[in-house]
Amino acid sequence: MKKLLLLTTCWLLTMAGYAQAPTNGGSFRLTFRLGRVVLLSGDTLDGPVALQFGPDLLFLAQADGSVRTFAPAAVVACAVQQEMTGPAGSAAADPNLVRLFRALPWYPDRTRKQPEFAFFEQLGGGPVLLLRRQRLAQRTVAYTPVPVTVGAGMFGIPVGGNSRGLPPPAAPRYLSLPELREDFFLIRRADDLAPLRPGLKDLLGAFPAQAPQLQAYAQAHRLSAGSARELTELVSYANALAASAAP
Repeated sequence: MKKLLLLTTCWLLTMAGYAQAPTNGGSFRLTFRLGRVVLLSGDTLDGPVALQFGPDLLFLAQADGSVRTFAPAAVVACAVQQEMTGPAGSAAADPNLVRLFRALPWYPDRTRKQPEFAFFEQLGGGPVLLLRRQRLAQRTVAYTPVPVTVGAGMFGIPVGGNSRGLPPPAAPRYLSLPELREDFFLIRRADDLAPLRPGLKDLLGAFPAQAPQLQAYAQAHRLSAGSARELTELVSYANALAASAAP
């Protein structure tokens, strides 16, 4: 019975995400079997969780099979574990991995005068936090269709071919495919969310006092700061340097 109820709540989480998803193709969800949600009211709730991005919403399954929906402004943080499905139905990697998402104010574009709350994943710890926000974007791929010839013309040359029996080159076509991309941020205060582009240049600029040691560490360990794992390691090292230099 409990297993059936769990399957039902997982199905409800999935359907709730689909019901709220916009039609522009930019929305996706992460669904987790275990979750603990801390609300702005001070309440703590447990249960299966689905996090939707674009627009951001949190779906929490209840013991009776119903689903509660929360906007990011009502949530402080959410710890989740045992991801069931990722974007495009990919399987989760580590079932023991605990991921922490925080709801923070930000300006998604320069024209916005008031901040909006959104979910960011916290990577590592320290006085300067590294945050990640994943988004679904469209990638254009060019391909050349295989020419099709039917039958043969005069002298055995395929229909549509030239004197050598080869078809004329086909014009390239374009296909739009969904692609999951990552945006990174550094935060020192709740109201100080700064974008961070992957790469050593921007990272060294964000930690000017630790830049020489940070660069030496990156070179010694062959880290280019181009991935979430490398950025997490380098930001953690910069935090450790700052802590050791503090009086």
